[in-house]
Amino acid sequence: MEPLELAGNATVNNAKYRLSKIADIPEQIREMKSLKRNFAANNSATYGLPQLIKNWFDDKIDELEGKLTQKQNKPPREPQSFEQYFLPEYRETLPRALKDAFIGKKGKVIRLMIEVLKYKGIVNLVEGEYLGFYNVMKVYFGWDIGSYTGIFQTYQYIPTKNRCLKDYSEVQDIINNALKKGNHL
Repeated sequence: MEPLELAGNATVNNAKYRLSKIADIPEQIREMKSLKRNFAANNSATYGLPQLIKNWFDDKIDELEGKLTQKQNKPPREPQSFEQYFLPEYRETLPRALKDAFIGKKGKVIRLMIEVLKYKGIVNLVEGEYLGFYNVMKVYFGWDIGSYTGIFQTYQYIPTKNRCLKDYSEVQDIINNALKKGNHL
């Protein structure tokens, strides 16, 4: 948690904004170190709030370096085809049946399709693999399925909301029909 004194600080807000525009962690670290150097050069003779900001930069750099270390220690997973995310007994027919059943669908419907497949234990999808899954699904389906952000970050399935339950059950029915079509039910 940041100190209250930093809540509206322009330097901190600028750093957060610039950091949000960079996806690569090593590049984020370089940017934070550069911003810290610039800030230190401009505020070298003062104490108090500038010291809090320097400490904030140090904390953010440490946090990013920790993320980078975790990412480097994780064994890289080879890019896969869409079918390879499915359990072996479903790989032959279900991906094609889903493509036919969800033709032209995008966004929330695609997210609900993924939620149903995960709930039923049909796909092997874990945290950190969503981008790869999104990319192979987009290629496999061959149409605009929506943006990665729209599917995995913006829409949140909340099972207690009536509208979510109605949409979820509609998608579940489509998947059940696709499972029947592929002789999996």
